[in-house]
Amino acid sequence: MMNDTDLPKQVKEAATLRLDEDDEIDSLRMDVIWGHLGNLKVSGYPRFQHLSKVAQLVLVLPHSNAEEERAFSLVRTNKTCFRGNLDINRTLSAIMTIKMNSTAPCFEYKPTDEVVKNSKKVTWQFNKSHMSKNK
Repeated sequence: MMNDTDLPKQVKEAATLRLDEDDEIDSLRMDVIWGHLGNLKVSGYPRFQHLSKVAQLVLVLPHSNAEEERAFSLVRTNKTCFRGNLDINRTLSAIMTIKMNSTAPCFEYKPTDEVVKNSKKVTWQFNKSHMSKNK
């Protein structure tokens, strides 16, 4: 087992968090420590070959799943029991894409006249094709 005292002085100095030259925080930067451990060699072979790879993977994990939870919440908001026919691969997917990628709230979106005209045309064609199938 390695202790804090087992780190070489230059690695410990490089890893120490400092506010300025006089202040030190009692904490070390783990990326510097893992960089040092990943480069340690014994008889020409990496000493912690697998451990450093695991550390690299752990350090890139997101700290929370808030973004995913927001996406699920947005799906629940849009696909309600009153909108049960929203196709997940078409309409719902399009709604989700628009809502998740827009920078402004959706209620502030002002479509151009051309967008409204094309939307109405496509909706009419879609409804017409589905009405003929249901008869």
